[in-house]
Amino acid sequence: PGYYGNLLVNQVTDLGNGQFIEEQIPQCLECPIGMYQNNKGEAECKQCPDYYSTADIGASSLEECTALCQPNTYSDTGMEPCTQCPPTHYQTEYGSSEC
Repeated sequence: PGYYGNLLVNQVTDLGNGQFIEEQIPQCLECPIGMYQNNKGEAECKQCPDYYSTADIGASSLEECTALCQPNTYSDTGMEPCTQCPPTHYQTEYGSSEC
């Protein structure tokens, strides 16, 4: 969980002078931010619901998807818990880290 495997890496095996075997082997990668994978052996990661994201790569469950800060709120990560923007500041985007 937390990984997907659709990247093939070339592996070269040296057999001796002038000979080699080239194989393509699957390599697992961590799911990117905003995605997760809760099953082993999958070729793709699952997207967090709208207005949710993960704090880091390699998320392995839906529970790691956290709500993004709503417009006019912010946090260091852009995810909950969030703080209201000061009265003289605003922002209109989800997931903001500043106002």
